[in-house]
Amino acid sequence: MYPLAEGMFAPLNQWYVAAWSNEVTREPMERMLLDETVVMYRNPAGEPIAVAGKCLHRGYPLSKGLLIGDEIECGYHKLRFQPNGACSLIPSQNVIPKGCKIKAYPVAGRG
Repeated sequence: MYPLAEGMFAPLNQWYVAAWSNEVTREPMERMLLDETVVMYRNPAGEPIAVAGKCLHRGYPLSKGLLIGDEIECGYHKLRFQPNGACSLIPSQNVIPKGCKIKAYPVAGRG
């Protein structure tokens, strides 16, 4: 891990504090973590979820989207993503390509 590669200011693939527990609600919240946009929210059961913050189609901020159950829907073309990052709905087509997914991040609440 150390020394860090040139141009890096923090090690990747480590645990980082992304938000206080009370900040993460049913309202999608965007944060920039290690130069990546991440959107965080809670599912209906209250569990925190963190996924990539931009829709893979046009890069629309998912923090401006809607929560449908435990999925987040892009406000631009209505693509819908599951907590594991997999796309579950493309309104303009019946078949969803297997590669149609965004990055999902592990989340742990402490303290």
